[in-house]
Amino acid sequence: MRRLLVTGFGPFPGCPVNPTAWLAEEAGRALGLPWRVLPVTWDVPARLAAEAAEYDGVVALGVARGRRAIEVERFAHNLAGAANADAAGVAGSGGRLVEGAPDVLEGVLHRPPFGAVVASARAGGLPVGESDDAGRYLCNALFFHLLCAAGGRPVGFVHVPHLRGVSAAADDTEALDAAVARAAVLHLVTGWSGGRASA
Repeated sequence: MRRLLVTGFGPFPGCPVNPTAWLAEEAGRALGLPWRVLPVTWDVPARLAAEAAEYDGVVALGVARGRRAIEVERFAHNLAGAANADAAGVAGSGGRLVEGAPDVLEGVLHRPPFGAVVASARAGGLPVGESDDAGRYLCNALFFHLLCAAGGRPVGFVHVPHLRGVSAAADDTEALDAAVARAAVLHLVTGWSGGRASA
């Protein structure tokens, strides 16, 4: 079984409660895997990527407002968006994240053999899909830095919507049920770590 690091993010402007902090802890504790809640600051992605060699891989979680399902990101872009400030009030540079690196890097968790886990989640009725756009904020930055430092280890990024009763009101119909999101994330991380994935 792979010793995967599971990460979530803390709060940031416009998101006082980040549901991925709860999901990362839930997954880590349930599966006996290391987990962290990361500050939403532009210095974090490069620092975590430098430490990633301590683990067999990394599954990073981030919130994406407006989405309705759990989505495995396929691509990370070499661009630090300047539109939104981080939790420390610092805006992205608007330039490249890593000089000399490609414009786009592709993840591995949607491709064989890992992609079978995504397919089995869907087959089990879990709201899991794939996305080609990780944004240009800290989620994308973390994903890109992790891919640059992967060294053959499986790393990936998963976006989740706001969750009812966690980061949204219990009656918010635009948010996803927290128990369903937990089941989906546990299914994905279990399968990717080499354990037995079940819906």
